[in-house]
Amino acid sequence: WIAGQVIVRAFTAISPPRQVSVSGHSHSQSWLLHKSTSPGMLGRMPLYAAGGGTMAVAPPPPTVTPLSEPAWTECTLQAQVAGSTTYDIEIWVFRTATGLGFDKFLKHRNLGEGDSLSCRERNPDEDLECLECVRVVFGGVYGSIGVLVPAYPKEPMATGCLARSRTVEADYDDDDNYDGNPTQEVALCKTHRGQFENVPIDA
Repeated sequence: WIAGQVIVRAFTAISPPRQVSVSGHSHSQSWLLHKSTSPGMLGRMPLYAAGGGTMAVAPPPPTVTPLSEPAWTECTLQAQVAGSTTYDIEIWVFRTATGLGFDKFLKHRNLGEGDSLSCRERNPDEDLECLECVRVVFGGVYGSIGVLVPAYPKEPMATGCLARSRTVEADYDDDDNYDGNPTQEVALCKTHRGQFENVPIDA
């Protein structure tokens, strides 16, 4: 109660009473009674329980910030081992906008009869680990198909691996191998690998 009186007297001293005319009558009222309290002011004023003592106020809940990352695509590659019924399974993740680089990657894999590919959208995941990070470098002097280059140094996380995708603007006009297109580096992350016995993806 004492602290409450001190607060009221302090605001009264800062804002002295003023005359307010209502229906021809003059009334002396404090500005404190008319001024609305702002949220910031409430945050600075102590709150008191009915029985006395300071009342605890719970902090606001934490705000969950989504991962700021371009959309991802996840592809499962199933390749039959020659002369057997065993299938090698690999799962690769890449940024959806760099899908052209994944197409170049598949040309290097030489998929044959009995092999299959299944792709889907997936949410970016900052906790997803990368077993292997590969860059497909194509365009410019590297030609249409390009080359596969392991990432160095190794990148253990998918977000770090995919962040290595870039376009290199360079002038190779004096090189006979230059195809007139800028060099692109597309990063791919292998997240899983394994083998299955005669279990096609679309079965």
